[in-house]
Amino acid sequence: MRVKSRHKISNQEVRKILVRSANWIGDTVMMIPSLIALKKTFPHAQITVLASPWVIPLLENHPSVDKTMIFAKGDSAFTSLKELARIISWMRAERFDLAVLFQNAFEAAFLAYTGKVRYRVGYSTDGRGFLLTHKVKRDPHILLVHQVEYFLSLVEAMDWHVEEREPILYVNEEDRRSGSLMLSSMGMEDTSFIFGMNPGAEYGSAKRWPEERFAVIGEWAAKRWNARVVIFGSSSETEIARKISGLMHTAIEPEEVWEKMEGLKKELKI
Repeated sequence: MRVKSRHKISNQEVRKILVRSANWIGDTVMMIPSLIALKKTFPHAQITVLASPWVIPLLENHPSVDKTMIFAKGDSAFTSLKELARIISWMRAERFDLAVLFQNAFEAAFLAYTGKVRYRVGYSTDGRGFLLTHKVKRDPHILLVHQVEYFLSLVEAMDWHVEEREPILYVNEEDRRSGSLMLSSMGMEDTSFIFGMNPGAEYGSAKRWPEERFAVIGEWAAKRWNARVVIFGSSSETEIARKISGLMHTAIEPEEVWEKMEGLKKELKI
């Protein structure tokens, strides 16, 4: 991976970092080792993550994240432009020293540029290279690696410090207690081996395993580890979860939507 830039970024000149998160929950989880690497490299800098509303709960309790900012474009052109203007104004007021763009879109670089962020790092995709101060060219092989490695390759191209390559999620104490109470209400003890499955996917079945395969892996986990299987997701995915549960003998159907189950994730073994 090659970085095109005339200036090496030093720790001393970076006090405020803006991270543009990936848009989807799964991609954001895969981005977490890169956030950890940023905090290790710039331990005294404040890291703010700009993200879509549905991924903020994954990040707001993470020790590598100091602040979060919701970026929520509306359904109409007017509301989208209004939100873009709000974010640009906010960026200028914050006076960020460095923007690390894990989202590949042109818009991410445009916001960082118009928001007057001094250094702007990202892959030179989507015709946005001229907006970046440090553009990383993607080698063909990078499109074939795991998503964790895809994000970390951007970090490593900058010679930043990478130690952790495994995503680590954090929840607050209130959510953890809520998760424990929920499990108790389902008849699960704290010592239970809990296997969680979230079968939902954005844009429907094209990106989702068939229900039968989820049922097979759930039954396998129940037999392999004597696990209790919990199926969870958003309210729009309840029908899918019930179909999977109907194909199994051991699954517990979803009783709460994803947004209310942050604490449950802490209790899952897998």
